Amino acid sequence: MISGLYASATCLLNGQKALDVVVNNLANVNVPAFKQQRTTFRSFPDIMLQHAGPSEPSQRAIGKVGGGARVDEIRTSFHPGQLNFTGNQDDLAISGDGFFQVLTDKGVRYTRNGSFSRDTQGVLRASDGSPVMGKGGLVYIGEQSYQVKSNGDVVVIREEGGVVTEQLIDTVDLVEVTRPEVLKRVGNSQFELPPEYAHLARPATGTVLQGYLEQANISVVSAMVRMIDAFRTYETSQRAIHAIDETLKKAVNEVAKVS
Repeated sequence: MISGLYASATCLLNGQKALDVVVNNLANVNVPAFKQQRTTFRSFPDIMLQHAGPSEPSQRAIGKVGGGARVDEIRTSFHPGQLNFTGNQDDLAISGDGFFQVLTDKGVRYTRNGSFSRDTQGVLRASDGSPVMGKGGLVYIGEQSYQVKSNGDVVVIREEGGVVTEQLIDTVDLVEVTRPEVLKRVGNSQFELPPEYAHLARPATGTVLQGYLEQANISVVSAMVRMIDAFRTYETSQRAIHAIDETLKKAVNEVAKVS
């Protein structure tokens, strides 16, 4: 009976954790390129019950008792979101595999959120203010009109005497991580690659689309279904704990009475 109380308590905690993850996904459904998280669970090892008494010199196996479950992993899903056309020349999206690189106060971070803008100096920056990195350093554009080619080349368009010319000023540096599950989420739709996995980074195979933004890879309907499931798990665990508590109360207050 006590083991049932423990198992119900672990389900209660797991339901709360699963609900927190789903709510966080729904709260970020409008954040460009947000990557949803999924919760996986693992059962505790079963406990073998054995009977031993004065009439039995050797122990006899009775059966197993489950110990409940625990959160095994909160995994990030890196499958791409839908690409929406915005028409803003500062908005960039990646079709296929790859990440943009931005330079933060804590080092280089990877992101697929291409909601960029230019500051007063003409440096291309991410939504949190971090400058976007190109193969030649920070991507500096100025106030000029520009285009970003599918391979990431940033070209400035000039017109002189009726002649239109394009000048290559930099290339957006895209990086692909062969095992994206090793990336650590750091907020602002950004990820950190731990130093011990630096060898997993390589030039990306994806292409750049200017005037597009990648949307969050979240299905609101599926997220709502998971939220309802987490609610039901939580409520069922509550009822089970209450039932076991009532049974224990009767065992102590009524069954144990000596008439």
